[in-house]
Amino acid sequence: MKEKKFKLNPNFIIPKKKKWEIWLNLGSGVGLAEGFINVDNFFTLEDLKEGVRTKKGAFKNARITKDTEFVKADICNMPFPDNYADYIECNDVIEHQPINNVHKFLKEIYRVLKPGCKVGLSTTNFDELARLWTLNITGNKMERQQDWDRLSTLQQIIYGNQAGPGEFHTVPFNPFLLGFYFQRSGFDLKNITINVYPTGTPYLAPQRAYDHVRTDWENVVVKTEQLWVEAIK
Repeated sequence: MKEKKFKLNPNFIIPKKKKWEIWLNLGSGVGLAEGFINVDNFFTLEDLKEGVRTKKGAFKNARITKDTEFVKADICNMPFPDNYADYIECNDVIEHQPINNVHKFLKEIYRVLKPGCKVGLSTTNFDELARLWTLNITGNKMERQQDWDRLSTLQQIIYGNQAGPGEFHTVPFNPFLLGFYFQRSGFDLKNITINVYPTGTPYLAPQRAYDHVRTDWENVVVKTEQLWVEAIK
């Protein structure tokens, strides 16, 4: 069967950053996004620079450019003033937060974001993960290699790749829970939009910070249902 091809949702327009704007990429990992202040607490800029040179282990996908900005900080307690950022993005990050930190994390985003400005956040829909697990794993005798491959993929999506500190998933989400947490953290419900990209969708969510890892949109595969939240302060 020919692999289905995927592309960016044409209904979304991703504007270019204005020179005076401040964009934050929270939980950036090792692939730092250009044009953003990248924030992560699990390595230093020196660690990353060395990782770019070696491309070993956790730094296999390390990326940094000459003008990349990086701040080592806890994303639940950021060293930025109130009403600081024009745009905040956190891709596949919130599921790494301990359950009791989720509210604190979103409250911190709300504090740092300027009034009238937007946060974009992505995570997987645990409702869909539960369906895929029941469909593919429950009762399966695991007699084929593709069964084991599917199990490994689902395990990593549910629990994280566990390659090192910060690479564990600790809390599940679905659309209702995300809306609840955002509203509880200060965002007005009418300013929260939750987009669902089903498993096998022909489109992808419009993450600006991830553009650098998607050089060929046609070959990007969505493994499971993705949730993309946009909320305006």
